[in-house]
Amino acid sequence: MTTPWLEIDVSTTERGLMGILEFPLVPFDVKRLFWLSNVPSGELRGEHAHRTCEQFILCLTGSVHCRTEGKGGHFVEGDMEPGNAFHLRTFNWLVLSQFSTDATVLVLANELYDESEYIRSYDEFKTL
Repeated sequence: MTTPWLEIDVSTTERGLMGILEFPLVPFDVKRLFWLSNVPSGELRGEHAHRTCEQFILCLTGSVHCRTEGKGGHFVEGDMEPGNAFHLRTFNWLVLSQFSTDATVLVLANELYDESEYIRSYDEFKTL
């Protein structure tokens, strides 16, 4: 299995930061995107898994901590900053935490929103 962590091309000059994502790097056809910003200090985001949806999570500004747990208790985690991306596969419990005050996270998804495919109970996730 390939690593879920990816590096995005980022150019920093006196004129600012520019990140470039070429879509062949995204391992699926994008059907939806959303972003997270202005997350209050100490708040967690995610805290769920998906049955069928895959996501490509990119840190655009600031920093955020990403932790996933796959089947069998396999954990992957790390700090994300601009230029870091993570491919979240199905049946992985996701928790995003430690958002810096200037953090913005962009999420690309391979499916439209469907509440029924979410696993929102950690206990249920552990039994799958």
